[in-house]
Amino acid sequence: MGFLLYIHSMKKMLINEIREIKRKMSLPIVRKGSRGMLVSTEFTEREKELMIEMLVRRSKRHPIKGPGHIFAPMKMHKNRLKRGEGHNEKGQFSKSTQRKAMELIREGEWVV
Repeated sequence: MGFLLYIHSMKKMLINEIREIKRKMSLPIVRKGSRGMLVSTEFTEREKELMIEMLVRRSKRHPIKGPGHIFAPMKMHKNRLKRGEGHNEKGQFSKSTQRKAMELIREGEWVV
């Protein structure tokens, strides 16, 4: 009977640890100090191990078929750049996008 209570208490502790990780992950990144440096939340070594374990278990339960969906946003961005929409890595918009924006501003359809 004592062994089952031990397992139950360990399970409760694990659930509480996972709740704490989820709470920390949902905290926003804040600016601290006189220079306003971005500071994210700090995780302990145990919390990092638990996050890795959760990701591994999730990936085993729901494997990605094919090359994966992770590259889809990058491909969409490249296609947008080819069409002349959006900005490059430096945050600069293409000439055609700038031209389209200026035309819309002149026509009064786009208010700055």
